[in-house]
Amino acid sequence: MQIHHTAEVTEDHIDHLGHMNVMFYAQHAQAAARKLSGELGVDGGGELFQPDRYTRHHREQLLGAKLEVRAGVLDVGEDRIRLYEELLNSETEVLAASFIVTIEV
Repeated sequence: MQIHHTAEVTEDHIDHLGHMNVMFYAQHAQAAARKLSGELGVDGGGELFQPDRYTRHHREQLLGAKLEVRAGVLDVGEDRIRLYEELLNSETEVLAASFIVTIEV
């Protein structure tokens, strides 16, 4: 798997409990999926139709955490691609979340 997205947790990502809001985990995964699918020649016009996404949250991330999303292809069909993605804290290598994403092409 290769790194397809990097980011840092900023103040606007933090929820009322002091952790990164769950919607940002998904946004980072989607950014990596867009980049990887583009490398595979799939152009979703900026948005990818993801009819199925499985998310497992492992560790909460805090303000200032440096993140990376590693992604790889699980399989390719005639009308879909399935990806596996891991969102990690790049400083600690601790897994924050994992995703299995189906993209319709």
